[in-house]
Amino acid sequence: MKHAFLINAHNNFNVLKVLLSQLSHKDFDIYIHVDAKTKTLPKEMLLASVKNASINFIERMNVAWGEYSNVKSIIALMTAASKSYHDYYHVISGADLMLVTPDEFIKFFENNRGFEFVGFSKNFNEDLYRYRHYFRAKARSKSPSVGLMFARIHKLLIIIQKVFGLAVDVKYDVVKKGADWYSVTHEAVKFIIQEEPTFRKYFYRASTPTEFLPHTILYNSDFRDRIYQPQPYTEGAACLRYIDWDRGQPYTFTINEKEELLSVKGYIFARKFDENIDMDIVKAVSNAVSLKRIAGNPEEML
Repeated sequence: MKHAFLINAHNNFNVLKVLLSQLSHKDFDIYIHVDAKTKTLPKEMLLASVKNASINFIERMNVAWGEYSNVKSIIALMTAASKSYHDYYHVISGADLMLVTPDEFIKFFENNRGFEFVGFSKNFNEDLYRYRHYFRAKARSKSPSVGLMFARIHKLLIIIQKVFGLAVDVKYDVVKKGADWYSVTHEAVKFIIQEEPTFRKYFYRASTPTEFLPHTILYNSDFRDRIYQPQPYTEGAACLRYIDWDRGQPYTFTINEKEELLSVKGYIFARKFDENIDMDIVKAVSNAVSLKRIAGNPEEML
């Protein structure tokens, strides 16, 4: 099986370097988008961390958190990667790490071929897509006063839309939302690319539209029956990503969670990690997975 890894990154390059070394395998192709706002890109360092996989940097664009530019970067990654056939496409960030070896990874997808691994949120506020959102990125300004000003403007604009009945008339039977991170087949990626112009009509001003992109498109199609349903169901288990939303937004793992991360089952990636908070956990997870890789003894993930 051939796998494509679609990575959106903007900093944290020491963590990304470790992730890339984990993805060094002859059946893996890596595609990376780096935010155009990033001034320093250690490209040679990143290239040197990959020995066996191919690595491709796509054209950089300016991406703003919570806005449609993020969808554009995902679609650009999908378009570049799907020019050649891959059995699966894995959308991840530069702050992720693998929790399994390549052999375990490949074995899992061979055993579960054909499923779409997309996680759905149980509950979410319909205002996120029913009304047009502005200044989402600016509301997260490093300047508290600037951020507060744009947050208040954003809130006022939502109120005005509600008062005047300006809700977006979304033409999907069901709107679904979930994590930005997922693993889908070649057929699903091609369908998402094909349907994105229709999706854009209704979600261009949605809040964090990437969290609706594959979820809504695939759920309102024949792909619905192929979506993986772990039991018991959790959003993270469905997309195979170990992400802690209870301790943070999401929580950044530290060395204190080493045993937790190395003992979880049913996940192929964990996020998030930050080189400025704790590089020890990055090294610990990577070393533990490397030892299993050297031993050559794949375990059952689930």
